Amino acid sequence: MRWACLLFCLGCLLSCGEYEYSPDSLAAVGIIERFVEQRLAGSADFPSGWWMEGHEPGCFLRAGNALGEYSGRAYVRTQNAFGGPVKQWFTCTVRAERSGQKWSGSWRLVSLDFD
Repeated sequence: MRWACLLFCLGCLLSCGEYEYSPDSLAAVGIIERFVEQRLAGSADFPSGWWMEGHEPGCFLRAGNALGEYSGRAYVRTQNAFGGPVKQWFTCTVRAERSGQKWSGSWRLVSLDFD
């Protein structure tokens, strides 16, 4: 029984190597926020911790999939053309670009939709 457990743990450690070059979720959050800010005309104020599950109702960040994609849904507070405050919801998907099996360090916008 001990050997089976040891082999299982060793297999888990070895298989983790394929994720060695994956960017973390906080990097994806920063990239998502940057793409949203680029689409908005004025300043943007995101809720703090929006990516943490259950922290901000209606907001989420789905962790990277096999393609290195991260999807997030949140809102941003900005100003309309008259200077009035606006709370605008968005859904964004970004992809970590790879060079072979390694993360290249750059990101690509897959989709960005405002409600």
